[in-house]
Amino acid sequence: MTIKDEIGMNFSECAESRRVWTEINSWVGSPGLDPTNWNATPDRGHFAILVTWSNWKERNARVFNITEKIVEKLVEEIKDEARLWCQAGAKHLAALVVNPSSE
Repeated sequence: MTIKDEIGMNFSECAESRRVWTEINSWVGSPGLDPTNWNATPDRGHFAILVTWSNWKERNARVFNITEKIVEKLVEEIKDEARLWCQAGAKHLAALVVNPSSE
């Protein structure tokens, strides 16, 4: 099994993770965004990394700290983090995030 297969299995087969990806896809207007599209384009790749990293942190919090966020809260945190990345200079990511019609 490749790392790409492992990522897809861990982050796209979980029902809550799929909900996160669906919400984020809707927000950025990019229906094909998922953990297997890391190299599609720079903006999508950066965003896939951000969402996967956020899902991974949530998974670890659930396993090791016995804490749990609702999907809506996690999605809002991802949006906030994406905006911060844009403010810090992530120009490729800004192409997806800075879209007033999607808010």
